[in-house]
Amino acid sequence: MGGDSMNVVALEQATDATVFGNKAAGLARLASHGLRVPPGFAIGWDVAMRIETWSETIRDEVRRRVAAVGFPVAVRSSALDEDSNAASFAGQYLTVLNVKTEQAVFDAIAKVCASAVTAAAEEYRRRLGIAREPRVAVVVQRLVPADVAGVCFTVNPVTRDDERLVSASWGLGEAVVQGLVVPDNVRMQRGGRRLQYDVGRKNVQVTSAADGATETVRVAADRAAAPCLGDADLRQLDAVATACEGLYGQSVDFEWAFHESELYVLQCRPVTT
Repeated sequence: MGGDSMNVVALEQATDATVFGNKAAGLARLASHGLRVPPGFAIGWDVAMRIETWSETIRDEVRRRVAAVGFPVAVRSSALDEDSNAASFAGQYLTVLNVKTEQAVFDAIAKVCASAVTAAAEEYRRRLGIAREPRVAVVVQRLVPADVAGVCFTVNPVTRDDERLVSASWGLGEAVVQGLVVPDNVRMQRGGRRLQYDVGRKNVQVTSAADGATETVRVAADRAAAPCLGDADLRQLDAVATACEGLYGQSVDFEWAFHESELYVLQCRPVTT
């Protein structure tokens, strides 16, 4: 194997952020230090953004990697300017969830790369003074069938108080990221002791659809009003928060998912303003 296919690598090997972007490189770092990261692979930006001209050699390598990971998968951006100290690009680039066929993987990669040149993404770059053309690598990972998911800040991003802030909801994390629910919001000390737990209004959840992609479904009233995290969950989140801070050497926020009480890290980036 050589040439462009050398830029299609197992996620643990995607350590060069100038090729695979900050998201992929960060996940590679976390996985190499024993954190539970969904298995997957990364495609370097110079290859990913030329998908229309891919040779069969590259396509075969992607097929081989997908087969090793197993369906369904999530296809995410890992742009070189994304998830940096200066800019998160949160919500600017497309994520495609619950991809179930080889052709759908190729289609999702093309859509993720195309999302870098939308008007919203270009305006975001303009506001931050990023003049160069977008360079979008891609991460493909096994989709975690989340029971509960959300985001955790290892420091209060507004006050900079030394406390963890957690937002959580039932199902896939898109319900939180897209603002479809009022999530549970938790403040806790280092060590995992809760300071405040505000139960949200989680009347819908995002789940995997049978035919691919996702669907938003209603949640029973009693479950919608019930807390979705227990003390043991919070202690796990605190432990991962401490590990991520240690590996990044600074405060971070990370997206996470619980499946059958096991905690997975889906993304990690420095806390930005």
